[in-house]
Amino acid sequence: MIKKLVILFLLLMPLAMASEFNDKAVVELSVEETASVVAVQEGSGAIRIDYVQANLSLFPKEADNQVIAERTVSTIPKASAEFLGDKLLIKWTDPRDEMLKFVINAKVREINKIMTVPKKISFPHTGPYMSGPYDRDIDAYTKASLSADINYEIKKKSAEILEGETDYYRAVFRVAEWVNTNINYTLDTMTEDAVQKASWVLENRYGVCDEITTLFMSLLRSANIPVRFVAGQVYSDKEKSFGNHGWAEVYFPGYGWVPFDVTFKQFGWIDPTHLKLATEYDPSESSIGYTWRANNAKININPLDIKTRILSVSGNAEKLADINVEALRNRVSNGSYVPIKVTVKNLQAYYLPLLISITKAPKLLDETEKPVLLSPYEEKTIFWTAVMPSDIMKNYAYTTFIEAKAVFAGTASTNISFGEGNEYYSKQWALDTVQRLSPRTEKEFLPDLEISCNPLKEYYYRDETAQVSCLLENKGNTNFQPMKVCFEAQCKDADMLIGEKKEVDWQINLKELKTSDFVISIESRDMVKYAYPKLKIIEVPVLEISEFKPSEIKYNIDSNMSFILQSNAQARNITMNVKNVGYSSISTFSGLREIVIPFNSKQVRKGNAVVTLTYYDGVGKMYSFDKEFNIIVTEIPRYARLALWIEQLMPFVEF
Repeated sequence: MIKKLVILFLLLMPLAMASEFNDKAVVELSVEETASVVAVQEGSGAIRIDYVQANLSLFPKEADNQVIAERTVSTIPKASAEFLGDKLLIKWTDPRDEMLKFVINAKVREINKIMTVPKKISFPHTGPYMSGPYDRDIDAYTKASLSADINYEIKKKSAEILEGETDYYRAVFRVAEWVNTNINYTLDTMTEDAVQKASWVLENRYGVCDEITTLFMSLLRSANIPVRFVAGQVYSDKEKSFGNHGWAEVYFPGYGWVPFDVTFKQFGWIDPTHLKLATEYDPSESSIGYTWRANNAKININPLDIKTRILSVSGNAEKLADINVEALRNRVSNGSYVPIKVTVKNLQAYYLPLLISITKAPKLLDETEKPVLLSPYEEKTIFWTAVMPSDIMKNYAYTTFIEAKAVFAGTASTNISFGEGNEYYSKQWALDTVQRLSPRTEKEFLPDLEISCNPLKEYYYRDETAQVSCLLENKGNTNFQPMKVCFEAQCKDADMLIGEKKEVDWQINLKELKTSDFVISIESRDMVKYAYPKLKIIEVPVLEISEFKPSEIKYNIDSNMSFILQSNAQARNITMNVKNVGYSSISTFSGLREIVIPFNSKQVRKGNAVVTLTYYDGVGKMYSFDKEFNIIVTEIPRYARLALWIEQLMPFVEF
């Protein structure tokens, strides 16, 4: 009997980079910043302090997704405190205390939202960059700085990444993807205490968050894209607390500054545990400075201490996209490699950055998280490869769940059944399938053309010719000429005028089609859209029986009858009935298997064994045949021979 087990596999996010609160609508934070200076007597006279002034830029401020609910400054002893734009000036005049201290307390609401960019911005950007409040001249953010240096190698790498790109948002996204993929996050002590230059990070391919961000900045600035550094704090699931963190903001002409946290794979969006404290031209800039005038005193400065904690969490992020997950094979053998297809559709009239995560699955060949940028109303497909466990118990059927999740899209799930007797899918097959079906990235998405492709029958047998019909519809206000519809490398002309509907049919020789997973595209020179019709191909299972044993046996001996069962494709509900002996059954089967049936040699005293094999294909069609094997039964006693003789004369009498 086959027993069923359901196994749930949970995947943890890498490096504890993801926050458990990243899909919440609002996170309210409490922030306390404390710093102090101490005057130590130096010389023989009494300490005399005329004034000490602190100039601070590192504190919570209003931002697009950050609201200051409360903010107070207290000092010991009493001092003047004044907010001037993005600076805070604190001044002690003629203080009598030798220790001067200030405390900033704030309550901050972090709102989980996307900064909307509804239209394509051409890249490279040729117009002037306009300045905003408290910004330096925007053009300054395209220049090299102390840490974000620009040398020949950085210019060369930036040009290599951005070659052929015409979309400003996609250009920034491509640079972020490259840095995240190719630069390793590490807390190596060589880079913990001081920020290494971007050129060093590119050469050594590792760094902390500040250094990863700095390289991202340099690659963008060398392409004339303004970008600045953000200093702040972020919540870590691993530490269950906040820590210092750095990310970037990129200037989008006509829209403003858009956040990019390359370390967290949050490109164009940051989760609501990101506390923004300061924006800087370069991470080497000082966030707090002191000036003083004193006699007989040495001023010792204690570092700024920042304590951030979560006060409340409310709501879920707004749903802006649809998500769907599908296993390309949902019944496989143990150890199989299964492509997982995740489809996301942007429901908004603006660009939507998403971070797609596989949160439940067995082992994956890929990273659990993949960032995706969707243009207005775009639908995109992303692939992973899951590996089914190979070390499993026999006679059990297993089910594992696959769950995909994205902030602003929700979750979707499917399941895969695996166990012995199902078809095996190799790693090479899975990798080839993913490569063949993955969308090409060199073309832009066609938002106004709809393509829907479906086979005319629910299923086809391998020796048939399948017909797939594609309905094309131009829902926009643009005539698309010239256009082509392509199945694999076979293309047909399909110019689409405004409001036009058109049907294109494909005759597919299934004998030449290597897989049932394929893609149909409608494309122009610069734009493309894809359809993934689901074609169910039924392989007719051909079963064979061979290597029957035993070929000779003594009379009245208990033994095992065995033979090799072989199938070229998966068969279901297989029954092997040996006349007058017994039967064996298998629920699903393909490949090779030895079948063993206990018997007594008296049951085959006639010298033969007739095996009736009955089985079904994937859509329930039955197949059956008989196979006869000769067995030499020796040392048959006289009474048994007499019985056999009588049976031959009277075949309807059973002895």
